Amino acid sequence: YKGRLVGSKLVNLRVPRRGVSLLVPRQGDNGGHRDRTWAWVRSYYERTYPEWEIVEGFCDARSGWRKGVAVQNAYEKSVGETIIIADSDCVLPKEALQEAVRLVEEKQAPWVVPHTLVKRLDQKTTEAVLQGDLAGSPPWPENLARAAYNGFAGGGFIVIDASFGRASGGIPPAFVGWGAEDEAVAVILDTMIGP
Repeated sequence: YKGRLVGSKLVNLRVPRRGVSLLVPRQGDNGGHRDRTWAWVRSYYERTYPEWEIVEGFCDARSGWRKGVAVQNAYEKSVGETIIIADSDCVLPKEALQEAVRLVEEKQAPWVVPHTLVKRLDQKTTEAVLQGDLAGSPPWPENLARAAYNGFAGGGFIVIDASFGRASGGIPPAFVGWGAEDEAVAVILDTMIGP
């Protein structure tokens, strides 16, 4: 691992990485719910973090959804020294994400999951958000589709130094579909770069 980390740092010296890149693995649905939600989330990021680079990553849908492949696709197009991997249908309060970035940039943590609870909005509240009927940024009224629950470390959002992400190998590309890749990447990051 240490050799891969040194190699990753050397690559970053040759091709300097600067700033923050928000990597969003995506699989569109031809203007359906996923695309509408991502359009709103992207607009939120652009307004809230105008200095951050937003990079979408994709995988070949014919081989099934592979989050690791989509994240790698985004990583290869990004320039940020600090990387945020963010699901396309999730948002956080501004302060939580900014604090996570600060902790990584100041080397106080090798990687950060900037949330604990997952709160899934019900359909009516989701539509209100998408239509602009709820002003401001999250958190909104807690009209939830189900009770809030503890999310998996590695799921939703990860903030990490780009060199650590590269050296760890990222999200394993062998996972197909949704689930378990989040838990796997958390174990990999905890083991290879620290908790």
